[in-house]
Amino acid sequence: MYCTNCGIISKRNSDDVGSNRSVLEIMNIRPTPYIVDKIRPTITTNIKNIEMSLLDIVIATKKILVIVLMAVLASSVAAGASSLFTGTPSTRVEEQDINTQLNSVVEFCIQSLPDGIPECDSQLSEMVANTCKDNNDNLDACRNDKVNQYYRMRSTG
Repeated sequence: MYCTNCGIISKRNSDDVGSNRSVLEIMNIRPTPYIVDKIRPTITTNIKNIEMSLLDIVIATKKILVIVLMAVLASSVAAGASSLFTGTPSTRVEEQDINTQLNSVVEFCIQSLPDGIPECDSQLSEMVANTCKDNNDNLDACRNDKVNQYYRMRSTG
């Protein structure tokens, strides 16, 4: 085999197949300053290209991360704005608590029928009306007609 870089003719043995020796060792070529000087700039250029590729990947990853964070921020701002206009979660929890308490009072008064309780007779209607007004009629007692049922039963009983 003829080495074009060094002008040396070398024979290759069948023992060299699959060995861990380098091509230069198999061809019995000793690196000369000419070969080293020719290979070194290529290796250096390849390393710089790899470094630039890795740097490009890191920059692209950071850009993707920034885009994702901006999307999360935008969605949280949108969620905050929508909760501002539809009522905050704490307001909904308070409304549920008020609804539960008001239902308990109405049920207590209904359970007292047919005899009734004087406090239910005098305060139930006004209390439910005021509570419904304060909560935009979004409570069960505002819509289920149980208060009117109480007063109908009291008037017939």
